[in-house]
Amino acid sequence: MRRKHGFYGAPSAFALALALGAAPAFGQDAAQSGDADQSGADAIVVTGTRITSGFTAPTPVTVQTSDELLTSAPGTLADGLNQLPQFRGSDVPQAGGVSANGAAGANLLNLRNLGAERNLVLLNGRRVVAGTDQGATDINTLPQSLVSRVEVVTGGASAAYGSDAVAGVVNFILDTEFEGLKGSVQAGISEYGDAGSQKASLTAGKALGRGHILASVEYYKNSGIGPYEGDRAWNRRGSGLLPNSGDGPARLIVADGAVVSNSTFGGLITAGPLAGTQFLPGGAPAPFEFGTVRSASFMLGGDGIRNDRNISAGTERYTGFLRGDYDVTDDLNVFVEGNYGKATANWDQYYNYTYATAAPTIYANNAFLPDVIRDRMADEGIASFRLGRIHSESMIRAENKKEMWRVATGFTATPGDWTIDGYYTHGENEIRITNFDVLHNRRFYAAIDAVEDPVTGDIVCRSTLAGYDAGCVPFNPFGAGSPSAGALDYITGDEWRNLSLRQDVVALTVQRSLFALWSDPITVAAGIEYRSESARQTTSANTAEIVDYTGVRGGPAGLAGRVGPFIVGNPQPLAGSFDIKEGFLEIAAPIARNAPLVELLEFNAAARVADYSTSGTVVTWKFGANYMPISGLRFRATRSRDIRGPNVAELFTGGSQGIGTARHPITGETVDVVTLTRGNPNLDPEKADTLTAGVVVEPAFIRGFRASVDYYNINIKGAISNLGRQETMDECYLRNNQTACDNITIVAGTNYRIDLPNLNLDALKLSGIDFEIDYRLPFLGGQLGLSALANYQWQFARTTPGSISINRAGEVGLSDNPEWKGTFTANYKTGPIELSWKQRYIHKGKYDVTFVEGVDINDNTIPAVWYSDLAARFRVGADQQHEFYLTVNNLFNRDPPLSPRVSGTHLSWSNYSVYDAIGRYYTAGFRFRF
Repeated sequence: MRRKHGFYGAPSAFALALALGAAPAFGQDAAQSGDADQSGADAIVVTGTRITSGFTAPTPVTVQTSDELLTSAPGTLADGLNQLPQFRGSDVPQAGGVSANGAAGANLLNLRNLGAERNLVLLNGRRVVAGTDQGATDINTLPQSLVSRVEVVTGGASAAYGSDAVAGVVNFILDTEFEGLKGSVQAGISEYGDAGSQKASLTAGKALGRGHILASVEYYKNSGIGPYEGDRAWNRRGSGLLPNSGDGPARLIVADGAVVSNSTFGGLITAGPLAGTQFLPGGAPAPFEFGTVRSASFMLGGDGIRNDRNISAGTERYTGFLRGDYDVTDDLNVFVEGNYGKATANWDQYYNYTYATAAPTIYANNAFLPDVIRDRMADEGIASFRLGRIHSESMIRAENKKEMWRVATGFTATPGDWTIDGYYTHGENEIRITNFDVLHNRRFYAAIDAVEDPVTGDIVCRSTLAGYDAGCVPFNPFGAGSPSAGALDYITGDEWRNLSLRQDVVALTVQRSLFALWSDPITVAAGIEYRSESARQTTSANTAEIVDYTGVRGGPAGLAGRVGPFIVGNPQPLAGSFDIKEGFLEIAAPIARNAPLVELLEFNAAARVADYSTSGTVVTWKFGANYMPISGLRFRATRSRDIRGPNVAELFTGGSQGIGTARHPITGETVDVVTLTRGNPNLDPEKADTLTAGVVVEPAFIRGFRASVDYYNINIKGAISNLGRQETMDECYLRNNQTACDNITIVAGTNYRIDLPNLNLDALKLSGIDFEIDYRLPFLGGQLGLSALANYQWQFARTTPGSISINRAGEVGLSDNPEWKGTFTANYKTGPIELSWKQRYIHKGKYDVTFVEGVDINDNTIPAVWYSDLAARFRVGADQQHEFYLTVNNLFNRDPPLSPRVSGTHLSWSNYSVYDAIGRYYTAGFRFRF
């Protein structure tokens, strides 16, 4: 019963859903494997459905072989997929400004920029336990060296595949029939000598009578790029989005050369008669030269510093996969498989900081205060001042560890005309996220209020004289390098969270061809599925502390009473579970074939009933049609209702407070914000109505040419989200959104508390067109392949209750929504040599689509960007089964365009989720096969 193609020996219910077609870059109709062409009886047909009736389904499917993906992006398969125009805004280690959350160091695919949680990722057609509490799958933990191809269903597919397939499905298909031994080794480095990477893999497979066994292991490491690392001139200049304090009508100014205006590494007095006094190394006071276009946080020029963030996280991962299957009879195959993944991400985040409303108050009796400043305070009659300081002696470090394991077992039976598939899978993911050396609020404000002990004359923390803060070590803030090692140890601490995710899935699918109406037989598939998801998060005990300044003077009032003592992090416990019971029915009905003006006409329909333990029953459905009036011309269309249920984080996250900044929409000034993010167990599933319609052309008179154009429209209602702190401010003050205003509390002047609950809040609307062209022809004694994939998206609109709809299409500053995005590839193969040239295009766009250039901002336009990638291979061996390869990504070392990302006083030059921040990158390696 072993099958070389189609279902790879022991397909699951989901493996029935997808099979592949012939042009690797063009996957609608047929595909080539990475090793050999397939045609005729061996061709694998892309269906995009559960029914394997042999016709091409109406839902568009793009197929990429692993060989193609690794040619242009040899690091990981996710890197290659993210070059496809359908993927936007994915979480990757190179996203820039990586923070300590579950996504750090991970590769989370984001289809259509609808969020990684809105596309369903499958491994050989089966679900994989989530890699974050948001329900997204971490591609890094999959057995990448075994993947033969990746199928991307670019349309709603919940009726066929289950919940979460709102944006589509990404199915990683493994070569489970592999026999022999293969492996690879490679290394890479950037133009700047950083982000070094190493990768090695080994795979072995062997047939054993009626059985087959397969094993694979892989190792990957990338050193990442931390703050102030590398020699990128654009990054050294800094960037900013500044309120315009000078001439001209623009309210905001995008500019390079922006620096921090409210703090320095040695301390800066920011208000009062002594404002503009900074402290140099050793503590000596000196005038601080302010620059131009000065705001509360930034300015251009002057003595300000650049408060840098990391560009990419360092990552290291190990994966392993083991599988065995056995033909019990000619009609029954059973299998069992397991995979394991361990990944660690380590990186420096940014320096500890205390500025703006968090700036400490320095009193005249501070024991470290230089005498000249104490004398000036006496002359001016002031008792204290506030000091903005970025603590360059103390970098916040982070670590994200993940350990995932998963087992699956199942069978395929083909009694008579029936095909029956069943499987069970269990997966667990243990995630530990740690912040090291984070500033502890109370300890810092106690330590910086240092005085002389009236009895001993020693410098002590003032609060210890009243019996508080035993063990406090005085902190000297005056001048970079002045704090003692003991003081730094005292004011900082570590906090962590352990997140345990569990998933169990049981599924059974049956399929059979019935009777014929006017053409081929009607085919029916039906199935049931049960899925259970659970999560439990424990945290370090210190994250439950309440910020209390009793006995301490000078602590910021806006932080008092906050849950969690650290300036970042402070995760809270989480626990919850839910289950889903589902049943589906799908039918494929060929209506006519080989009739006048009807080469082929067929319909496809599916319905699914899902019962969520948290919210009840919901029904999804789809209808599709294929029509070929003549050979080589096909029209297709699908209309569907799709769903996504809330994930464990959206349902069960406890109140988690954070501190940050926002730009006041009216004044343009930066204000300090304390946020409370929390889950909501009463959330309902999101509902999406999806329409796709397109045409596929394969003219007989142009041999080797294929092209497709597909329109899509996705309309999501009740999308689960919470407004960000800046969005909440904008919605309230600019658009008078009462829901947003109800979540804002003004604590003291420029200090705000904002509640951010999860809600079925938004309506999302997307409209666009996918283009795909593939042309292969003989050329100069070899074979030339030309392919192009492009996406034009003119609508990405979000509507919040009480507000107008905002269409973010064309926005590449605050979001990842270029109107046009495309890849164009030329591949030439002759003898043992293969050359590949890829051009990646990102269309010009706006920084913020809500801004009017010249009124709201001085320059709201970000230019178009082209990236070039070059790859070369040289095959050796009797059958050319071994190869040396070299890849150069971003060949011309194109800098990312100026598009500032600002968080507090942390500056990022560009939007790294859209643009390449690494620069020219070289990878060389060797692959072998026996």
